[in-house]
Amino acid sequence: SKCLLLVSHLKLENTTIIDASYVAAGSKVSTLGTCQDTADVNVPLCRVQFVTNTTNTSMVHAEAWLPDEWYGRFLGLGNGGLGGCIDYAHLDYGTSLHFATVASNNGHDGQGGAPFFGKPEVINDFAFRAIHVESHSPNI
Repeated sequence: SKCLLLVSHLKLENTTIIDASYVAAGSKVSTLGTCQDTADVNVPLCRVQFVTNTTNTSMVHAEAWLPDEWYGRFLGLGNGGLGGCIDYAHLDYGTSLHFATVASNNGHDGQGGAPFFGKPEVINDFAFRAIHVESHSPNI
C-alpha cells in the first residue's frame, strides 16, 4: 500500500509520476518507450514510472524498481552508444541483488541518432542531464 501512495504523495521537481504499482515475483510487465514490449520481474518490488521535464522541449522517462528486500544500496543504470532504451534486464538484475535500481531512456527512445536532429536540449539530456535525473530519484 505504501507503493501505491507514491502516485499522490511523492513530489519531485518537474516530475510526474506516471504510475506506481506493486509487482509480484515472476511477473511480466509492459514497458515504457518503443524498445521492447514486456520485461521480466523476478523479485517482488514497487515499480515507479515517471517522467521529468528537463526543459520546455525535452524530457526523460525513467523507472525506479524498489525491491521488498532492500539492503540500503542504490544502482543507477546508464546506456551505451546512442542508447535511448530503459534497461529493463538490468533493472531486474539490480533488484535481484537488493538494490533500489533506476534506469532512464536518456531523453529519447530508440538506438539511433534521429531523435537528436534539431533538438539541442534532447542532446543535453542524453549527454548529461538524464544521469542527474536518475541520481535525484532516490528521493522516491
